[in-house]
Amino acid sequence: MSTPMMSSSALRASRQGVSEAKAQERYLRFGQFQVDLQREELFKEGSRVRIPSKVFQVLMALIERPGDIVTRDALRARLWPGGTFVNYDANVNTTVNKLRLALGDSPDKPMYVETIPRQGYCFLGNVERSDGLLKTSGLLTVAEPEDCGHARGAPDCR
Repeated sequence: MSTPMMSSSALRASRQGVSEAKAQERYLRFGQFQVDLQREELFKEGSRVRIPSKVFQVLMALIERPGDIVTRDALRARLWPGGTFVNYDANVNTTVNKLRLALGDSPDKPMYVETIPRQGYCFLGNVERSDGLLKTSGLLTVAEPEDCGHARGAPDCR
């Protein structure tokens, strides 16, 4: 028996389809932020935002279920598996506050992380799959000076 051979262009197209599908599974976007699930990194407008691993885990718990309440107990179980002895309440609060700081969010006027009293937290943003990270241009844009009436480049033109 023989198996049919794929042409090189069909093979390339097949590989491209697989890599595009993987890219769709790799990145999430909400607001001005993107998450690289594979590298466990957060980006704001294309620039990496450094956050500790536990803060990233809280972010993941929330964006996996946008609009749903993620209980404090669920966060405890995710962040500190059984047999870990820490002050859970203080550590959950601290970790969520670090996430809010990284997102530029506020508990008083939340854009992303809302506190649900005596229950947990809710992610308010709209989470979408993305096929890649936004790139920053790294270019500085300089506004043209207003026309002062002098010839361009004249020494008294500022």
